[in-house]
Amino acid sequence: MKFTLIGAAAIAAMAVATPALAQPVVSNPGRCAQYYPDANCQNLGPGNPYTDGNYQNWRNGNAMMPRHVPHHTSVSHR
Repeated sequence: MKFTLIGAAAIAAMAVATPALAQPVVSNPGRCAQYYPDANCQNLGPGNPYTDGNYQNWRNGNAMMPRHVPHHTSVSHR
């Protein structure tokens, strides 16, 4: 009787217990760290530029390149 009760309790405990879920991670943390050097690039938690609505505040002068616009001069030959 005792073993049946202990067995039933063990089966009920296994049925109720759920496995722990892993944290979602960033697919390419190196790219994230390149463009956002001070951001949380290891997981999708707070401070991550991909999930945080305030991601534009992570940009700074070190993370952005200025746009280079080439200027062409035309020379007319007469």
